[in-house]
Amino acid sequence: MVGVKYIASVSFGKDSLAMLLRLLEENYPLDAVVFYDTGMEFQCIYKIRDKVKIILEQHGIGFVELKPQELFLYSMIAMPFMIGCGLGGGSWEIIADLITEKLCKKYTVEFWRLPR
Repeated sequence: MVGVKYIASVSFGKDSLAMLLRLLEENYPLDAVVFYDTGMEFQCIYKIRDKVKIILEQHGIGFVELKPQELFLYSMIAMPFMIGCGLGGGSWEIIADLITEKLCKKYTVEFWRLPR
């Protein structure tokens, strides 16, 4: 299909890593892997990322690392209070999902020239 790009959002945790490795193993089309780095990942995540980047390069698959414009910790703790979410009810996950979705959408539109 013309204009279609295949992009995998990968956190390098067990689930997304398994998905990525399976895509590679099964030879599914993949143009790029996007990693949203909060700056607060465990060191093992960065080690796995570095190893996988080599594999992606060997397959000719692009790698993009997105980083928040402001400290992720601020977005997770201070911002929810400012918009009235507080700490209860999984608000951290909601904020994290919103930030990740916003960055991935921006990446998709700006770099791949895909429709919003």
